[in-house]
Amino acid sequence: ALSSLSSPIQILPPKSSHTNHTAFASQHNTRLQPRYQHLHRLLLKLFQVTFKMPKAAAGKRGKEVKKRGKKDPNAPKRGLSAYMFFANEQRENVRQENPGISFGQVGKILGERWKALNDKQRTPYEAKAAADKKRYEDEKQAYNAEADESS
Repeated sequence: ALSSLSSPIQILPPKSSHTNHTAFASQHNTRLQPRYQHLHRLLLKLFQVTFKMPKAAAGKRGKEVKKRGKKDPNAPKRGLSAYMFFANEQRENVRQENPGISFGQVGKILGERWKALNDKQRTPYEAKAAADKKRYEDEKQAYNAEADESS
């Protein structure tokens, strides 16, 4: 077993005795072409059969995607966060200060300004968010009670 490892490993392919490589390749191409054409036709048939099969017969592919139910348009809207109240209030100011700015850049500037606020400056926005959360919970409770009565 060690004798095979002790011999030097041949890295380069063996030198060919053929000097006219183009003639050699074309000779082999004409001889092998019918085999490859047959193989090509077989592969085409295989792919046609595979892709025309119904999904159940083809087997499961990838993750199964769960379909979401339609959202009720009458359902109450969720409460906004303190940041969203801040962003809605400041967005127009940012656009006026930076005309021609992209949507993403507006969001980036708003985020930087929000991070720069101290707790005292955030308090009014957090109060608005708490009030909006209360509104949402009240509306949701009424909505669920109405849904329970109708069913």
